[in-house]
Amino acid sequence: MPLPNVEYMQWAKTGAPWTKPGLLNCSTSGIYELRKTYRDLFGEMPSDLSLTGSGDAYGHPELKAAIAFRYDVLPANVYNANGASMANFVAIAGLINRGDSVLIEHPVYDPIPAAANALGARIVHFERHESAHWQIDIDNLAQLARSEDARLIILTNPYNPGATWTSDNDLIRLADIVGDDTIILVDEVYREWGENEAGQTVATKRPNLVATSSLTKVWGLSRLRAGWVIADERLIHDISRAFDAIGAVGPSPIDSISARLIADDKLMAKLRDESIAEITAGRKLVEQWLAHDDRFDARIHPGSGFTILRCVNLDLFRAPDGSASRDNQPADQSAHAHDIHVVDNQPSDQSAHAHDIHVVDDQPSDRPRPLADTGTFGDTKPGLRDNPGHPSLHNWLLNEHNILATPGRFFDLPTTHVRFCWTQGVEVVEQAIRKLST
Repeated sequence: MPLPNVEYMQWAKTGAPWTKPGLLNCSTSGIYELRKTYRDLFGEMPSDLSLTGSGDAYGHPELKAAIAFRYDVLPANVYNANGASMANFVAIAGLINRGDSVLIEHPVYDPIPAAANALGARIVHFERHESAHWQIDIDNLAQLARSEDARLIILTNPYNPGATWTSDNDLIRLADIVGDDTIILVDEVYREWGENEAGQTVATKRPNLVATSSLTKVWGLSRLRAGWVIADERLIHDISRAFDAIGAVGPSPIDSISARLIADDKLMAKLRDESIAEITAGRKLVEQWLAHDDRFDARIHPGSGFTILRCVNLDLFRAPDGSASRDNQPADQSAHAHDIHVVDNQPSDQSAHAHDIHVVDDQPSDRPRPLADTGTFGDTKPGLRDNPGHPSLHNWLLNEHNILATPGRFFDLPTTHVRFCWTQGVEVVEQAIRKLST
């Protein structure tokens, strides 16, 4: 089966206009690089930094120990990976078999269903509704998990792109209802921006709760590629063995640097405090702006560096004939509050799109998904492309104000929506708001 086309990653790596003169980056969701060199972090490079590594082939021993100490677990509960994206991939690979039902939130960060799709999962999307401020209905989700015989439930917490938080108590309740045979994988890469969330993870609460995270978002150290999975030891065994199909060992010198950082509680706290100060200042500026600008709507959450920004004034980007774009309608207008989208990955010589089934209140329907194309999630969605002739909030921000936000299409949101971030420094946020206010 061909690997799915992860359009967001292609856009982020080569398609976004990062080098455009004067561009204001309100797209990147992780904090900007607070420390750019080894010397910025630690001082002089040690002369005895090993280039060969030693010990456990299933993870770097010192790095696993440092992560375990921070989150109050044993090293046997940790698998270190090449960033949170790889952590999510190997976790899914180790936890499911081809054809297993996997429940994934929707709207969704594109690479997550792409990974499950690549691994042969039968994907069932459960809705996070804008009218409910993107919150999860735990009882409905548990019922869906039982009816679909789900092996795995995947969600982000806080939610990407909406930044809504799901409490640990709610996740524990979900874990208890679905039982140990259903695993809940929680991407917690933004969690430690939250108040009193340093060193916290839901993975310690129940044996069927698994968490992933990294040094990328909160600490602004993307290039270290330090990610991890925390889980029950029996699950870590399966997850670590899944990596055998991808590679042999990790980059020991980089892992050693990451281990030194994570083991330094004072330095980790300092970097986190600086990061939180930046996003807090940016968040307050965005809140003040939105309070006086009725063209846009967003729900801003404490402990977040981004939100879903929705345009409520469609006159901002009318099509050339004066009509609004097909997708430029307020989200959540469908009366079908329990819509489920199933992606059937069974082998076939037909197009992958031919197997997309839209289920309305558990009854199959051939009507198109509201506000979105019917393409496989993780695959291209040509009807939602933000090209120069396609009216959208993303294009309006970029073309009229030189502000780059993440297009809503990468989360399967309408083109009235973008993910708007304030993580690249207060000066960037101030300039963006100044442009939008004049």
